[in-house]
Amino acid sequence: FSQHTLRALALEASNDLPRAQSLWLKLLPLAKQPLQREQLELALAMNHERSGQLEKVFASDSPIQSAQVRLILLGKVAGAPLLRQQIIQGISDTEKNTAHFVLLYKDLLHGQYAAFADDFKALPENSGEEKLGTSLGYVYGTGQTLQLFRWKGDKAESNYACPSIGETAALLQANDKDPKGLNCLGEFVLRNGLDSMPLDQRPGSGQLGSSESGFKGDVFSRLNGYQTVIADATAGRDDKAYALFRAINCYGPSGYNSCGGKDVAQSVRKAWFKQLKTSYGGTSWGKSLQYYW
Repeated sequence: FSQHTLRALALEASNDLPRAQSLWLKLLPLAKQPLQREQLELALAMNHERSGQLEKVFASDSPIQSAQVRLILLGKVAGAPLLRQQIIQGISDTEKNTAHFVLLYKDLLHGQYAAFADDFKALPENSGEEKLGTSLGYVYGTGQTLQLFRWKGDKAESNYACPSIGETAALLQANDKDPKGLNCLGEFVLRNGLDSMPLDQRPGSGQLGSSESGFKGDVFSRLNGYQTVIADATAGRDDKAYALFRAINCYGPSGYNSCGGKDVAQSVRKAWFKQLKTSYGGTSWGKSLQYYW
C-alpha cells in the first residue's frame, strides 16, 4: 500500500493527474488499516480539485464521503451551480446547510445581488437553526446559522437605521454604489462579526481548497464601502457622516485596520476626522467621536 501511495504521489508531482487518479481509485479497495481510507479520499479529492473536476467529488457515486474534505471544498472552491446542487443532494443536513450558507454569503459579499435574491427565496422560513462552526472554517467561537440571512437591520448600537439584508441587497442590485446600501452591508458585516470571516481565508498553495474559487472578484470590505460613500458627492448627510465615523473606527483603538481593504495613511484618517467634526459635527457621530487612530 505504501509503495503504491508513493507511486501515486510521484505521478501527482509530475502533474500526470489522470494516471494518479486511476491509481488512487485502484487503491481504495485495498484500504484496510486505520486512516488509509481517509488518506486516499483526501488524495483523490485534491486530484479532482487540481484537474478541474470538482463535480466528481460530489457525484452520486463518489467514493469521497469524508465530511471534512467535502465541506472544505464547498467553502473554499465550489461555484454557485455546485452549491445549489448540494443544497438538495448533500449527504447530510450539515452539508446541505453549509452549501446554502456559503452560496448566500458569497452571492452577497461578491456583489451578486440578483443571485442572492433568487437564492434567498429558496431558504425555508423554518430552516437554518443548526450551528455551523467547523464546517465554515471556524476554529474558535460558536459559528453561524442560516438565520444570519434573516437579519432585520439594527440601529440600537449605531443610531443608523438599516433595512433587512434582503432589502439592502435590493438597493445594491439597483445601484452597486448606493450609499445606504453600502453602509448597511457594512453594518451587516460589523454586527454579525463577519470581518475576517473564515470563508474568505485562502489555504496555502498545495493544500486542499487552494485552487481558484468559483466566485470571481474581490470580497466586499467595509473600509472600501465606506470610502465609496465618503467620495460620493450625492450621498446624504447622515450616510456620509456615518461612513466617516465607521471608516475612522476601522482603525480604533489599535491603529490597525479591522475592516479589510487597502490600508489608508494616518493623514487620510486625520482628514476624515476633521471633515466629520466640521462638516458633520452636528450629527450624533460627529459629536461622539473623540479620536482618530
